[in-house]
Amino acid sequence: MFRRRLELLLSSRSLPYMDRLTVLNSLGAMIANICAGIGCGYLPRSIVQPYIERGVMVEYPLEDPFSALDVVFIYRKDHIRDAAFRYFLSQLKKG
Repeated sequence: MFRRRLELLLSSRSLPYMDRLTVLNSLGAMIANICAGIGCGYLPRSIVQPYIERGVMVEYPLEDPFSALDVVFIYRKDHIRDAAFRYFLSQLKKG
């Protein structure tokens, strides 16, 4: 989701990126690379806020539609959906 959003952002600004894009599948690796000055990233503020507060990272706020994130609740496909869990899901759906 984040990679696709970043690609849309860069494309909307007509910024070439394909030859410079490195995909890291670990949040820890992304943060380490950003802190080391190797690159930049597109992540929720809630994840990087501690680094921003320590002065290790600088944020660049984005406007909609690039600042709004769709969030979903997920669970394991073969999870046993007992009565308590079904009730929990029904409460989530009430929104």
